[in-house]
Amino acid sequence: MISREEYLRKEYERRINKAIDFVYQNFQEDFALTDLADIAAFSRFHFHRLFLAFTGETPGEFVKRIRLTNAAAMLRNNPDKSVTDVALCCGFSNSCIFARQFKEFFTVSPKIWRKQDSNHGQKIGRASCRERV
Repeated sequence: MISREEYLRKEYERRINKAIDFVYQNFQEDFALTDLADIAAFSRFHFHRLFLAFTGETPGEFVKRIRLTNAAAMLRNNPDKSVTDVALCCGFSNSCIFARQFKEFFTVSPKIWRKQDSNHGQKIGRASCRERV
């Protein structure tokens, strides 16, 4: 028999992972962070605290990272697609915001990224809170 604390931890982890799965499946869509709290069935403030505790990043940082890493892969794998098209496909409202956030995250512009052979050690892939706990 598991303790109440262990049961709650597993239940919270399950609900946080449900929100994480939603982000991976819908990163290109426009959604509010309150939608993630609703998916996890937490108040937005409680969700924010729990998400940070389980993953080590805020929900906003997580969504931005997923969008940027998917955009980075798309830039490399689709050389005929414009930077603006990649930005819009990955859920950014415009290419200026995308370019600024991309450069902050990867330290190079999207165009330079596309031309480089390495990805500066950035891991592009799926993570869940189970991997971070």
